[in-house]
Amino acid sequence: MVFQFSLKSFHPSLLQRAYKQLTHICENSDMTLSSPSYLPKKTHRFTVLRSPHVNKKSREQFELSRFKIRCTALSSSKVSDSFFHVLQSTPFQGVEVQVQTSSWTSLRKEGLEPSGA
Repeated sequence: MVFQFSLKSFHPSLLQRAYKQLTHICENSDMTLSSPSYLPKKTHRFTVLRSPHVNKKSREQFELSRFKIRCTALSSSKVSDSFFHVLQSTPFQGVEVQVQTSSWTSLRKEGLEPSGA
């Protein structure tokens, strides 16, 4: 089973702390976690008028930066509900965590080889 984790935050230090918590959870449940992929930060800049009535040239500018990390965890055994319970009960403060799961099944029968021409 494959788990893809996506971590988003406005502060990179909170993002690093959440990734360390995630590695600790995965180590306790016998999962192998890949190294993090740091995605480019998204920056949103906006300008606000200081006074709505006069001094139109007086403005303030703000910037919001959003940082993102992606990582993948592989599980060799069937993951129990306890992993999801631990993941939900862990407080990732200031970090948005998204989890996508996928699994695969081999349809090949043992002993059958593809016929070569």
